[in-house]
Amino acid sequence: MTASEFKATVEALADIRQWLDAQLQAELTENQADTLRTPIITTATEWVTNVLRHASIPASGIRVEFRRNDVSVNICISDDSDSSDPFHNPEISPLADIPLLATNGRGLAMIIAMTDAVEYQPRCSKHDSNTLSLTFGLT
Repeated sequence: MTASEFKATVEALADIRQWLDAQLQAELTENQADTLRTPIITTATEWVTNVLRHASIPASGIRVEFRRNDVSVNICISDDSDSSDPFHNPEISPLADIPLLATNGRGLAMIIAMTDAVEYQPRCSKHDSNTLSLTFGLT
C-alpha cells in the first residue's frame, strides 16, 4: 500500500492524477496500467471534485491510498469534510439513463459504472475521515 496527502484544492487535482499514474506504472503491468488508467484517474478525480464542490464544511486535506493484490486494485480517498453519504441516495440513475449534457447527477453514476465495487464510510466524529473505496478488477 502506498499513500499520499494532498491539499484540498482544485489545483491539487493535477497532482492526484500524476500520483495515481505513477502508482499504476510502478505496481501494474503495462497492459493492466493502460486498461485501468482512465477509470481509476477519472473516478478518483471526480470524487475529489465532488468533495471540493459539495461539502458544507470544506476538507482541509485529501489522502489517497493505492492498494494492489492479485485480483484487484483498490483506491481509498479520505477527507475530513462535513459531507453526507451521496451513495445513500436511492435516486442515482444508471449512467446510460442520464442525458449526455446533464449538468448534475452524472458524477456518481459514472463512478458506479466505472468501478467493480464502491464503498463509502462517512466519518463518525470530527476526528474521523470520510472514506471512499473504489475497487477495480485486474482481469
